[in-house]
Amino acid sequence: MKKAIILTIHLLCIVNFYSKAQKFGDAAEKVKFLVQMHMQESYNSQGPHSVREDYKVVMANGSISEVILQQENVPEMFLRRPISFRTRYVMNAGVLSRVVKEYFDVSVSDLMRSFKANYNGNKINDYYFNDDYSAYTKIYLGSNQLATAETKTTKLSDFPPSVRETVKKSMNEAKSRITLQQENERITQAQREVEDYNFKHTRYDLGKYDTTMFNRFLNVLKKNFLNYCRGDAPEYKDLWYGYKGASNGFISYNNVYNVLYEMKDNSRETEQRGNVIIAGSNDIRTVVSGQLLSGTDNDMKIVRTSSVPLPMITLSGKKVLTKAQIDSMRISFVKGITIAKCGKKGVEFTKFPPQENIKPYIEGVLAEKKGRFIIRYEVANILNENFTSITFKPYITLFGEYQEEYKGR
Repeated sequence: MKKAIILTIHLLCIVNFYSKAQKFGDAAEKVKFLVQMHMQESYNSQGPHSVREDYKVVMANGSISEVILQQENVPEMFLRRPISFRTRYVMNAGVLSRVVKEYFDVSVSDLMRSFKANYNGNKINDYYFNDDYSAYTKIYLGSNQLATAETKTTKLSDFPPSVRETVKKSMNEAKSRITLQQENERITQAQREVEDYNFKHTRYDLGKYDTTMFNRFLNVLKKNFLNYCRGDAPEYKDLWYGYKGASNGFISYNNVYNVLYEMKDNSRETEQRGNVIIAGSNDIRTVVSGQLLSGTDNDMKIVRTSSVPLPMITLSGKKVLTKAQIDSMRISFVKGITIAKCGKKGVEFTKFPPQENIKPYIEGVLAEKKGRFIIRYEVANILNENFTSITFKPYITLFGEYQEEYKGR
């Protein structure tokens, strides 16, 4: 298994080597590519001390044996001065096997002090290990008399007997810890997938979990239904002459439904197919279904045309989808025109008498009035709430009903 290397293992340099992860076992060509990428990215971003960089590739028997990056005048926080070093990426059998960092102007003692002051990982004697003990760094004075920090894959045979058992024990403990961590991550991921599934497939009853939002939803529905009925009904002139389905001076709707409003998630995740990235979408809609219990709106046109988007609500800190079931939902609407005579006998409807359940609304408006009046009215009961609009004025017939009431209108 390839072992990850922490790119800033020397801990002295405040300038990151490069941002791409390097791994033991990477092919030599990949290592070369990453070094070239670093050179290109840092070309126009030199620090305040004018860092100088160069690299070379060492070949042996037609293959890459080393890739060497040399950096000079690099700012260093611990020593508070610029330093120079080279990083040797050493290959074995065509893959990365060791990373050797050699410092030109830093002593072994300074390098050791820097590691001790800044290293927060695992340390056994003078060996500095990564989190899972799969790789370690050793500091020493190289044969070329340069302070050296060498990082490579952990092999028990590399350590003296006095350290070997401690390293072995630590590796086993790290393996157990990582296995447990991976299992916890797997469980967390499984829980997240269940939550995502529930989010997409569970609909929470808006009336049960958020009555405030439910009442707002109903209020908007009522307004939409009323506006639809008003817009769909004929003009008063057409009611007078019996046009557009009007009869006896009025038109009425009286429908009762069972309706389910339900949010549907048609969103898609962003996905990559080969070299093509297909953008995701956020597509959450409100779907309407139900049945007509009584009335003439067999296609539920009023309900479907006047639908209102359901709101999402927050439960346990998470946004969830909702539904709203409304049973025996009544939409009753009457629009009409009539003539009434008001006097000692009360209100008498002399032309286009309204329905019996409408008369009390008009009679209440004309109470204590005298004379003949033409009345225009709208009376609705939508989701158990009444809406009324009644206007009237004296009825004059000098030039006939049409001329008096509708000429120029």
